Amino acid sequence: MTKRTAIMKALIQRLKDNDQNLVTLSLDLRENRDKDQLNELMFLLEGNKTVKTLFIKGNPLNGIQFAEYIAKLLQSNQTITQFKWHGRLQADQTPISIIAAGLRNNQTLTSFELICCEIKNEGAEAIALALGKNQSLITLNLDSNRIESRGIKSLALSVQEHKTLKVFNLGAIRFVI
Repeated sequence: MTKRTAIMKALIQRLKDNDQNLVTLSLDLRENRDKDQLNELMFLLEGNKTVKTLFIKGNPLNGIQFAEYIAKLLQSNQTITQFKWHGRLQADQTPISIIAAGLRNNQTLTSFELICCEIKNEGAEAIALALGKNQSLITLNLDSNRIESRGIKSLALSVQEHKTLKVFNLGAIRFVI
């Protein structure tokens, strides 16, 4: 058993036990290719009542499959208040649209960050639509993506209407006018 596998098994056990000390979870999944462990991890996170902050780095599966995990997690978990994903999805914007659908129906998250995820106009528009339904977000961070003027306009219009959003970061965005 590799050290990585042993760590994942220990983490999975702590999630099964609903360990009250496990409130922040930072996962670097770039090298993890064990689909069974990832399936179990995501399943346990869906019903977990202790993890409030979830940081994920990397995308161990294809973009759509992992986006479906994240969307389901956002729809079913009522404990996580901060979600951050750092890492490339894929050029196709379908995964971003799937995640945005999960965000739309979530009323628990206060901070949502998708950094370096290759978000383009279509993905930004999906997030803008989700903001119309989500009224819990205080922070939205879309730093280091590929959103151009059309997507920025959609986000700006949505942010203007949003009642709770206080921090909106586009960071290193390429502006094309």
